[in-house]
Amino acid sequence: MPTDTPLQSPPSGVAPYRKTPIFDSATVPANLLGDHSTKAGVWAVIHVLRGEVVFRHKAPATEHRLAAGETLACPPEAKHSIALSEDARFQIEFWR
Repeated sequence: MPTDTPLQSPPSGVAPYRKTPIFDSATVPANLLGDHSTKAGVWAVIHVLRGEVVFRHKAPATEHRLAAGETLACPPEAKHSIALSEDARFQIEFWR
């Protein structure tokens, strides 16, 4: 079922194919802090390992505060940005 809003996990029928390194406040790429999106057909699954990551989805405008141990899946092509606490550590997994 297509969706344009974040989910707890990606829908069935997609599988992980790549992970980023683990990022923190010193190593997070600047483009993740501003508006960005994934390509068509690609889900981004954020895994918070420590601290807090704020996920801001653009349309509809929603904000999700994710703590250590929480996960959120962002649909393909959905504009979003993140902010993180000073002690945050997280990783992004890509699914298609």
